[in-house]
Amino acid sequence: MKSICVLLVSCAVVLSSCSTKTSAINDLRSLSTEIQENGAEYNIEQWKKAGQKYEKITNKISQYKYSVEQNREIGELKGKCAAYFAKGVVSNITNKVTNMASQLKGVIDGVKDVIGDTDDKER
Repeated sequence: MKSICVLLVSCAVVLSSCSTKTSAINDLRSLSTEIQENGAEYNIEQWKKAGQKYEKITNKISQYKYSVEQNREIGELKGKCAAYFAKGVVSNITNKVTNMASQLKGVIDGVKDVIGDTDDKER
């Protein structure tokens, strides 16, 4: 009876560690899909949260040993995430520069309008 209990506990430990290993990969897979599908709409705060989540997942992954195939998939998912992060940052910067340029053009147009109105009144 005692040996059966030890065997059951051992199996439970092995199964729970396997599911944790697998869940870490699943979490990375989910994050990759999430930022691929929704990253274009993210603001800076959402990218920061995604970065924090990525860091937690990769820390969790680093605690386990994986098969060659699992390591290949982990590497691929990390590469995709890195590309999405880079693309998201560039997109946010581009949007901010475009917005600033539009505002600057608006300021210049506003100044021209006022100066133009003043010149017309003086004539």
